[in-house]
Formats: sequence, structure tokens, C-alpha cells
Amino acid sequence: MRGEPGPSGSFVFYNKGKTAKGWRYLEDAPEDASSGIRWSNGTAIEVETGIDMCSGKGNTDATVKAQGSGSYAAQLCHKQSYGGFLGWFLPSTDELDLLYGVLGAKIRDANSHRAVG
Repeated sequence: MRGEPGPSGSFVFYNKGKTAKGWRYLEDAPEDASSGIRWSNGTAIEVETGIDMCSGKGNTDATVKAQGSGSYAAQLCHKQSYGGFLGWFLPSTDELDLLYGVLGAKIRDANSHRAVG
């Protein structure tokens, strides 16, 4: 199923094999929603984040908790809904590496930056 359309309508880049803790697949977002969005809300924060597979959601949640309200990348992903699915997030380093390894050509063709969920 990697590289094929997933439940949200975008492309699957990770399949953990079974549904556990409410999810099974990681997909790139079907469209770029980041035009003009800032990386942070302007507040300097220190958030401990992970680089491993399946740590992107926790990283995004910790960033949103530390930064609070505002219009910035992690908050945008946190509030995003695609194909009826909530819980989109910024990828961890390992997730991003896998995403580009599996979907790189498709993403380059679309010329976009996407969230994952």
C-alpha cells in the first residue's frame, strides 16, 4: 500500500501493519495549506522532540502545548482536517526521510510541502 492512495485520499508512506492506538497509516497531506504560515508564534520555547518514526505527532502536540494559540506551522497541522481525518502533524526527521524516500517523486511533481497524519 506504500505509495498508493490511503484513507484520507493522499499517499501512504508508512503502514504499521495493523490499527493500534487509533491509526495504521502515515500519509502526506493531500494539499499544501502552509502558504504564508510562520514556523512559530514568535515565542521562544524549548521543546524536547524525537527524531524516530512515530514521534512526529508527539513533537507537534508538545510544540502546540508550549506555544499555545496563534497561526504557526504546528498549530495549522494540529487543526487540519483532510478526508474526515484529524490529527495531522509535522513529521519527525525519520518520518520525513521515509516520506521522501517513498513519495519523493510524487511530492516533487506536486511541488508542495505537506503535513502528515
